[in-house]
Amino acid sequence: MNSENLNRTIEGATVQGPTDDSDNTAMTNEKLLSFSSCPEEFKLFIEETSLEKLVYWKLHNLFEKFDEDSPNDILKTVLAHVERPLFALVLKKTKGNQSKAADVLGCNRNTLHRKLKEFSIEPRDLRRALRNSERSSAKSTFNARLEENSAEARQ
Repeated sequence: MNSENLNRTIEGATVQGPTDDSDNTAMTNEKLLSFSSCPEEFKLFIEETSLEKLVYWKLHNLFEKFDEDSPNDILKTVLAHVERPLFALVLKKTKGNQSKAADVLGCNRNTLHRKLKEFSIEPRDLRRALRNSERSSAKSTFNARLEENSAEARQ
């Protein structure tokens, strides 16, 4: 894949993340781009590229935009951009179970709570979204089975 095609693919697969004035729960809800919905070309590229290399490229791009007025606390900024989605995704994967999330992350629950508060991630909102998603999925499955049964009954 040439770099122009890759850039178009990445741009097409990118979703604007939360900004300071946006909904802070965005990382845990539907605003996150689902990897499965990305173009195959993009998924293949991501799967074949190491996390370290992806981070390097992103940081390199960030530093190219730096000038004398750029912030001096770059480590804190970068860590926040890495930790926020990490904590949100682990919490989502553990279905909002904070004890399991702390175990997966290798931190204690106090650290987890502090980070969730720092990143404005509400486990309660995540659990509600997961329940709604599960209900919606169950309803879709139920409706599909109902239609199948109706079709069989008509035959």
